[in-house]
Amino acid sequence: MNISVDRQNVSGSLSVLKRMTRELSSGHPLAIFPEGTRSKNAPFLGPFKTGAFALAIQMQVPVIPVTFVNNWKRLGRGGIFGGRAGPGTSKVVIHPPVITLGLGKPDVNFLQSKVREIINGPLTAEH
Repeated sequence: MNISVDRQNVSGSLSVLKRMTRELSSGHPLAIFPEGTRSKNAPFLGPFKTGAFALAIQMQVPVIPVTFVNNWKRLGRGGIFGGRAGPGTSKVVIHPPVITLGLGKPDVNFLQSKVREIINGPLTAEH
């Protein structure tokens, strides 16, 4: 399943949020890329969007941070035909879940910062 977000269309974004809520309510996990795109300064993280963290708190579901340590080397920027891509092994770190039970709307920035710090750990260690 792929749920694409059209950031130019507010009503489309709301329907995506509703669909994500339905999927979580049905017990389906979601994989969300909190930067919304690949960072222009990889391996340094770009800014995170808050929607996924607000949704996790609203639904009281855990967030499992995942760090793709060296994908930036495998998948260069530049579009589908203009970017460099190369063979190799991708190093992935699946971190322990961050629990959202008991968190509320005021905790969105806290959760976002905590997850960002966790994801960034292995990236920082590599450089």
